[in-house]
Amino acid sequence: MGCAPQARAIAPRAAAAPGDAAPSDPCTTPAHEARDRYHRVMQRLMLVCVLVGCGCGGEREQEKARPDPAPAPATTPPVATATAAAADAAPMSGDLGQGLQSAIDREKAIADITGRSNEDLTATKATCDPASSPTRAWAYQQYLARGGKEHGHPYVRFRPSGAADGLWVLALEGGPDQPAEYTLAYAFGCRLYDRGPKLDQTILLAEGWKTADGAARAKLAAELDGGWNDVVTKQPEDWDAKQTFTAPEAKPARGGGVELTRWVADRDVISYSTGEVDYFYLKQRVTYGASGAPSAPKTLAKIKRERGGRQRGPL
Repeated sequence: MGCAPQARAIAPRAAAAPGDAAPSDPCTTPAHEARDRYHRVMQRLMLVCVLVGCGCGGEREQEKARPDPAPAPATTPPVATATAAAADAAPMSGDLGQGLQSAIDREKAIADITGRSNEDLTATKATCDPASSPTRAWAYQQYLARGGKEHGHPYVRFRPSGAADGLWVLALEGGPDQPAEYTLAYAFGCRLYDRGPKLDQTILLAEGWKTADGAARAKLAAELDGGWNDVVTKQPEDWDAKQTFTAPEAKPARGGGVELTRWVADRDVISYSTGEVDYFYLKQRVTYGASGAPSAPKTLAKIKRERGGRQRGPL
């Protein structure tokens, strides 16, 4: 039968008569404490393996059944108790300790790449300084303030988006029937935005759109569009010979705007659980107004592409 420390803490002990030996507690013997420490370590290692995955090279070693501990003496010497406590607090050594540390390091590396963190994002009110990068806690609190749904903190990601300088993405980890990452909002200049023309306009204005001439505006629009989309700059190997390929073109438009025409590699996910995906190339035209706000892309042509061809990111 296992030991229940909580039950022992709650149940009062009967007072011992003078001269009687102190009753022994089989759950506080060094043998039991050693076994408890072993199981706690194994539970930690299993938890890390569940979170980040553990390699399975070679044959798996199964834990052998441990024999019941030898009968405990009537009392536990104070020296034994102190030694057990010190061993429990000391860092683990050997293969088990190295394996656990390796798994922890791997989890941290994945967290750094994906922008994951276990911090309490709502513990204190967070602020944003325009002179520095926004914080995860600030972005998440702003997301909640505008009506966003609360999520478990370990699954909220926050990192630079890569589409433009100073643009951050607040995202949620997906699941079997969802995208690998679901975008909650974008942070730029200490404000949250949804993906759309307003965000593009804000970024272009911050990049100097207002004072730029026609050629400079065309360059700014093409760079931002390339940050958002997988623009095809040269004819791919899996190209359909029936379709004429044209390189991306951005040119000044009437009234101070920009007309952008390019092919992009895109896809439609049919099922995240089965991995069924429709891959294709799209030829689209986007018109930016004099204010810097883009129109919705107009599709001019569409051709299928191979799965092994161009693609950005996992399913």
